[in-house]
Amino acid sequence: MEANSILILWAAWGTVVVVTLVLYAYRGTIARDEEGQIFLHESFDYQEAVQAVIRSKIARIQPVVRASLGMAALMTLVVIGYYTWFALKALDYIR
Repeated sequence: MEANSILILWAAWGTVVVVTLVLYAYRGTIARDEEGQIFLHESFDYQEAVQAVIRSKIARIQPVVRASLGMAALMTLVVIGYYTWFALKALDYIR
């Protein structure tokens, strides 16, 4: 691989990791106001509706967070695999 290819690989990895961190921060911001309580009285219908909106936002973003985490893990394995291959090639284990 050329030096440019390695820079592209690192840039892609960094982009995926930054997107993952931003998504985690966004999900944390949304979940900050979520409360794990049961509303038994009708006077708390407004709070129950607010909590339902928060839960739906979290449920909507969760697949994107998982996909980005999977991509970050895959890109990390690709980077580790490249450097392992490079080290084995430098030690003449691979020709």
